Amino acid sequence: MEVIYRKYYADVYRFAFMVTKHPDISEDIAQTVFLKIYKCANQYRVDGSVRAWIIQIARSVSYNVLKHNSLCQNVDIDDLISMPSSCNDFDGVDFLFSLDGLPSAMREIVVLHVAYRFTHEEVARMLSKSPSAVRQQYKRAIGLLKENYSETSLLKGAPYYEKI
Repeated sequence: MEVIYRKYYADVYRFAFMVTKHPDISEDIAQTVFLKIYKCANQYRVDGSVRAWIIQIARSVSYNVLKHNSLCQNVDIDDLISMPSSCNDFDGVDFLFSLDGLPSAMREIVVLHVAYRFTHEEVARMLSKSPSAVRQQYKRAIGLLKENYSETSLLKGAPYYEKI
């Protein structure tokens, strides 16, 4: 369990932070996710990706907390900058702010595809959508980002951006 925690903690925290934008709540979510992993380890299918399974759990917990917690709200720049450095692997501040104008469904697809490098097929399975719907929403999201943020480093350095 310790190996899994060390390997995937930053991914879980980043995803929770993307949803809640609140460092303390994201930390609580991460702890909850790893407790669920421990309790539900027997439900993991060996033929699936461990990382995708963990992010699915993080997604579920994050959105449940968001629904039930009035503390989840936009935070100021100081809170974003104070994110733990191990959880800031994809230029967290620029990345999160550049996605603020996107609808949440599109933002989630972009984060899962660009930051976590899941394929469109993996994202589709995680979100219970068809791969073509995910590709279409991703393409629309990138189009919106192009319109609004054509000069940002997000688009210039984003993996898969050229493969639309």
